[in-house]
Amino acid sequence: MQMGTVCKKCGHQRAPTDVAPDYQCPKCGAVYAKVEAYIKKKAEEEQRKKAEQDKAERDALARAKEEEQKQLKREQAKKARDRIVTRTYRGSQKSATAAFQADALKMAEAGYFPTSQMWAPGSYGCGAFVLAIFLFVALIGILAFIYMLIVKPRGTLSVTYELRERPEDLLTRGSGDFKICPRCAETIKAAALLCRYCGNEF
Repeated sequence: MQMGTVCKKCGHQRAPTDVAPDYQCPKCGAVYAKVEAYIKKKAEEEQRKKAEQDKAERDALARAKEEEQKQLKREQAKKARDRIVTRTYRGSQKSATAAFQADALKMAEAGYFPTSQMWAPGSYGCGAFVLAIFLFVALIGILAFIYMLIVKPRGTLSVTYELRERPEDLLTRGSGDFKICPRCAETIKAAALLCRYCGNEF
């Protein structure tokens, strides 16, 4: 060990008159090699902890960004669902249509207007026919069987509404690009010569 070595534990600088072994600090008795090994190990441990902490912070930021993107997609999907509303009206075709026409006025007040509709005739399930045949065989179901052949069950009218500008909103805005069809009361372009909803000619 060369003269003048500084102990990294206590800071003592070795003097020529020191009688302690060359590998040991005369003041604190620490072995120079062990102290240096401990300091090196501690520095490596701190560096490893810092690397782990940096990685954890990056992972947390990535998870937060991913969750933010998922939340944005959920909000966009919710807005898309809110723009399209589908309602069903059960009964005969006449009664279902009457219920639809009455409800369409309320929907229009909220800004929803019908864009398509589909009528599905009602039908009896297989179990109902099996029961009727069983009753018929038992001589008490003939009237029920005839009734099922003549009277159709309630059907379903499905109507899809879309949120769009109401006529009064366009008039309030002062737009001259639209007009109201006098026949079906739908909003169409001012230059139109034929209503695209009911076919009325101007």
